[in-house]
Order: sequence, then C-alpha cells, then structure tokens
Amino acid sequence: MRSAGGALVETVETDLGPVHAMCVLAAPGQQLDVDALTRRQARAWGTALAQVHESAAEFGEGLPVALTELAPPW
Repeated sequence: MRSAGGALVETVETDLGPVHAMCVLAAPGQQLDVDALTRRQARAWGTALAQVHESAAEFGEGLPVALTELAPPW
C-alpha cells in the first residue's frame, strides 16, 4: 500500500538513525494474542522474526531503493 505521499516506503530520521516503514495488506491465517502463545508458537514466531531481520540486513542501506524499484509505474 502506498503512503499518503504516494511512496511504498517512507523514511523518517530519528535519534537512532533512519527508520524505514511500509504498510502491507494483512496476511491470511489465524491471529493469535501474544499472551496466549504456547512455548512452541512463541519460539516459531521468534525464529521467523529473526529470519526476516537477518534477510533485511543483507540489503543494508539499499532496502528502500530496492523496494521502490519494485513499484509499478503508476
């Protein structure tokens, strides 16, 4: 989804450095309350989140540019 400014990725400068944000459509599946997670579900969630962060780190500073390049020409 595009931001109000029309971008797929918005970058905001913070005291910690630039933060990149985007909004995506909800993924299909069951929504779970974090307080109701089983130990197995919590471990799977943590593993998946770590993999996302590890993969994103490979893009370095090029991530917003790479995402912009995927945008349709509209």
